[in-house]
Amino acid sequence: MIRNSIGLAVLIFVIYAAFTMPLCVGVPCVETARDTIARWQDKEDPGAPIVPESEENTSGTMTPPAISSPATQNGPAVAVPGATQAKGNTPGGLTVFKNLVSRESILTATGIIGSTNVERAKEGLAPLQENVALRVAASAKVDDMFARQYFAHESPTGAGPSDLADRAGYAYITVGENLALGNFENDQVVVTAWMNSPGHRANIMKQGFQEIGVSAKKGMYEGREVWIAVQEFGTPRSSCPSINENLGSLIDVSNRQLETAERDLLVRKQEIEALSPRDPTYEQKVNEYNAVVADYNALIKKTRELIEKYNAEVRAFNACLAQYS
Repeated sequence: MIRNSIGLAVLIFVIYAAFTMPLCVGVPCVETARDTIARWQDKEDPGAPIVPESEENTSGTMTPPAISSPATQNGPAVAVPGATQAKGNTPGGLTVFKNLVSRESILTATGIIGSTNVERAKEGLAPLQENVALRVAASAKVDDMFARQYFAHESPTGAGPSDLADRAGYAYITVGENLALGNFENDQVVVTAWMNSPGHRANIMKQGFQEIGVSAKKGMYEGREVWIAVQEFGTPRSSCPSINENLGSLIDVSNRQLETAERDLLVRKQEIEALSPRDPTYEQKVNEYNAVVADYNALIKKTRELIEKYNAEVRAFNACLAQYS
């Protein structure tokens, strides 16, 4: 199963399953963290405010001070990251039940990882590095399937591979999962079984995966003593450049400040328009209004700079993410 942003496949009782989509049941699934686009409205700065002046012309009449205009609100939007999932393909499961587990048969995490990396080496792929958090996730998956008596990528409570990774503290770009249930003679046999299934093979041979955690345990399943083996694949989030979430918070704060300033400017402008230009307080109010406009436009410029920087980080992250999709 691989995580990207889609739904889950129908359960086919299988001997092994791979995770290549979010809602895979007994089949391969892959889930990939992605950044969605939300919108912050930027504001366009028309220029510096007009400084008011009172002048007497040659006819002896007074020219009232000019009132500067605040910047408009039409402009580019900003991307806001938010993890989502995109679906992949989920091949059907394979059923292989023979006799009870042989007392001599044994599966090991080390052996399964070794055999997996041998297969990757045949295709010139880098070996997967064992990760402690993924190993914890794989062990938890095996225990849960024995305890609840199910065999699927999604548990009866709706938890999938990405949930296991989250609970184990694994921050990921993409995660995947292969499952196997039955009486396998050794580590190579179970890996060969996965390799003979296109969907599970795809997880093992996925170039974008960098790390792995494996667990294999023997127990009772539907009245039979069997092995359940789980491979949890992953690529850590640290493989892509980070996004400074503080920038998003600063943009939110700036937008709230701009909204407050807009309301203040509207009230001030209405007060000025209600006055006669010959009112003794008229010029003072215009000057105060223009000072607020100057601050408002400066804040717009600052906000735009934050937005541009934030968007650049989002673009860099998404470009990196595309390499692992």
